[in-house]
Amino acid sequence: MHELLNTLSLCRRAGKLIMGFDPVKAAVAAGQAKAVLLASDLAPRSKKEVRFFCRDTGLSPIESPFTLDDIKNKFGRRAGIFAITDQGLAQKTVLIVERLQQLPQPGDSPAANIERETPDE
Repeated sequence: MHELLNTLSLCRRAGKLIMGFDPVKAAVAAGQAKAVLLASDLAPRSKKEVRFFCRDTGLSPIESPFTLDDIKNKFGRRAGIFAITDQGLAQKTVLIVERLQQLPQPGDSPAANIERETPDE
């Protein structure tokens, strides 16, 4: 997840990261947003509203593995909705999120995915 937060930090330093509901909504409406990310613990109502305003643009908001507190620790500001306005950085970020979503989650036991054989009696 550090790679994701570092990539978002790079986007921010490059001036290509928009943080917060209203600024992201404006960027989506203006066609500037290339990707929209949501914090994993963002309120369900906020997630629904973001999906609604992204719907007509063809963007699908991506739920990331980071939390609101992760963002606050990294950027010093609590925000759960982000837009990336650069195509290359957006593609890189989406690939990182997709890769992170495929990793086992904490608490998942690798043994849980193994089918157990029952002995023949």
